[in-house]
Amino acid sequence: MNKDLKQFFKRFLPYFKDYKKEFVISFTGMFMAAGGAALSAYIIKPVLDKIFIEKDEHMLYILPFALIAIYTFKS
Repeated sequence: MNKDLKQFFKRFLPYFKDYKKEFVISFTGMFMAAGGAALSAYIIKPVLDKIFIEKDEHMLYILPFALIAIYTFKS
């Protein structure tokens, strides 16, 4: 590690320790938002393939609720 970077962390670490809880909450929210974006892309493709290619009308009823659940999780 670079000497300047070590000095930076040594100097500012006490300030970061006071906000440990806020950092954990922030990172948890960021991971949930990223996971929700990945999940929506992962789920949409198979569902749309079943609707348009296989003509499965049952999936038309499931898709809106799945999207609402995913975007609620993301928010």
